[in-house]
Amino acid sequence: MNRRRVVLMLGILLPFLLSIVTGVTAQNPDVGRPAHLEATAGRAGRPMGAPNGVAATWSFFGMDMYLSGIDRSDTEVDTLSTHAQTIGVKWSREELAWAMYHQSWGPGYYDGRIRTIYEDGFGIIAILLTTPTEYRKPECQDNPLCPPANPQDFANFAGQVVERYDGDGKNDAPGSPRIAAWEVWNEPDQAAVWPPAPDPVAYTQMLCAAYTAIKAADPTATVLMGGLTDWDTVGLNGFGDQVVANGGWNCFDVVSFHPFMLSIAPDKPGEYANMRYRAKMVVDWIQSNGGGKQAWATEYGWSTCSSGSDCVSEDVQANYLVRGTAMIAAAGFAHTDYFQLLHKTTGMPTPYKECSLLRDDWTPKPAYYAYSVMTDMLENSSYQGTGPLYNVSDTSADRYDYKFRRTNGAYVDVVWQVQGQANYQFPVEAGVTSVTVYSRDGSAQALTPVGGYVTVTLSESPRYIVRSSNVSYSYHVYLPLTHK
Repeated sequence: MNRRRVVLMLGILLPFLLSIVTGVTAQNPDVGRPAHLEATAGRAGRPMGAPNGVAATWSFFGMDMYLSGIDRSDTEVDTLSTHAQTIGVKWSREELAWAMYHQSWGPGYYDGRIRTIYEDGFGIIAILLTTPTEYRKPECQDNPLCPPANPQDFANFAGQVVERYDGDGKNDAPGSPRIAAWEVWNEPDQAAVWPPAPDPVAYTQMLCAAYTAIKAADPTATVLMGGLTDWDTVGLNGFGDQVVANGGWNCFDVVSFHPFMLSIAPDKPGEYANMRYRAKMVVDWIQSNGGGKQAWATEYGWSTCSSGSDCVSEDVQANYLVRGTAMIAAAGFAHTDYFQLLHKTTGMPTPYKECSLLRDDWTPKPAYYAYSVMTDMLENSSYQGTGPLYNVSDTSADRYDYKFRRTNGAYVDVVWQVQGQANYQFPVEAGVTSVTVYSRDGSAQALTPVGGYVTVTLSESPRYIVRSSNVSYSYHVYLPLTHK
C-alpha cells in the first residue's frame, strides 16, 4: 500500500467528515439537519411493506450505491435506484453512521432511507462507522471517524440498529425494512479511517463486541469484518493476520476485501497483484485459518479519469469490469459490490470518483451497459471451472475462459484474450442445439455447430458463449450466483 492511496483516501473522506461534523459537534443537535430531511423521513407515498421479501433473495451482484447518504436528495435516490434496477443490481452497500444516527433527527432520517432502499427491492449491506463526540478516543476528538474509547459503546449502538432493522415486526422501523448484512467499520487498516493509526488490537475488541451484539439482536444476520485493503496481504501490514492473532477469527462471517485496480488490467501478465492473484490470496487465507468464511469484494473498480497514471478509457473500463468480475467469481468469492454507480460526494478526488458507471451528467458509460449484460448472462448460475479455451501462462498470449451453468441447464462461458484478436474452435457439449455468442454490450450472433464445434472470435472485449438444449432464457431472474 503506497502513500498515494492514503492521501487519496483522505480526499475522499474529507467532504463526508465535514458534513457529519456540522451536525455532530453543534450544541443544538438539529443544527446541520439536511435540507431534504423532512421529505426523506416521511416518504408517505411509499406503500407499507411492498414488495416485502423481494430483497431477501441473495445475489452475487451488488453495488456501492450510498443511497443512505445525506449528500443524496430524494430525487437522486429514486433516479439511481431506477438505474440500478435496470442493470441488475440486487444489493446495495450503504453507510449507517453512528455519529449521524445519534442526532435527534438521525433515526427518522435513516428509517426513511433504509425503507426506501428496501422497498425498491434491494438487499442491504450496512457499514457501521463513525463515533459521536462524547464516545471518541481523546486523541482524535475532532474527527468523526475517530474510533470509540469503549468498544462496548459501539456494540450497544450496533445491537440497537440491528434490532430496529431486522425486519421481524418487533421494535422495527416503520415498514419493517430488513438489513441482512452488517459491516463493522470500513478499512480499519487505514489511518485515514481509523485515526490516528490502525490498531488491530482495539479493532478486534470492537469487532468481537459488535459481533456478539449483532447476533443477539438477529441471529440470522451476516457480519462482515471491515473492508480491508492492500495488494500482497489481507489488510495493510498483515492487518487480517493480526485480527486473527488477537482472537477475532470467530467474530465475523465474511472477509470484506477491496481489490482496487484503478488502471491495472485485472489479468495483467506478470503483475503479481492482478485480480487472479489477489482474489486467490484472500480465499487461500481463509482456508489457511480453518475455512468456514466467505470472501466478498465490497469495493473494486477502474477509473476513467482524464489525466494521470491511474486512468483508463471508458471502453477499457467496461472490458476490465467484466473480466475482473468473472475472475473474482472464479476465485470463489460469494459476492461483489462494484464501486460505484455514481459518486456521492461533491469534491471526491480523482481517480476514485471516475470509477462510477454514470458520468457527472448522469449519462451512462459503456461499463453501465456491460454491467447490465453481465448480470443478464451470469445471474442464477454457478461456476463450473475453466473452459476449453482457457490457456494462461502469465504472458500477453493468455486466453481466459470461465464456464458457468444456469439452473435451467444452459452453459455460459465468459471468454477473452489479453491482447489482440483471433478465431478459435470452441467444442460444444453433446446435445446442444443452440449456440449464441453475445458481445460485451449485448449484441447477439447465432452459430450452428459443425462437427461439434463453433468458431468464435476472442479479443480484449469479453464475450459470452451461451449453449442450450431447447432451453428458453429468462434474464434478470435474480437468484444467487453460487460457487461449485
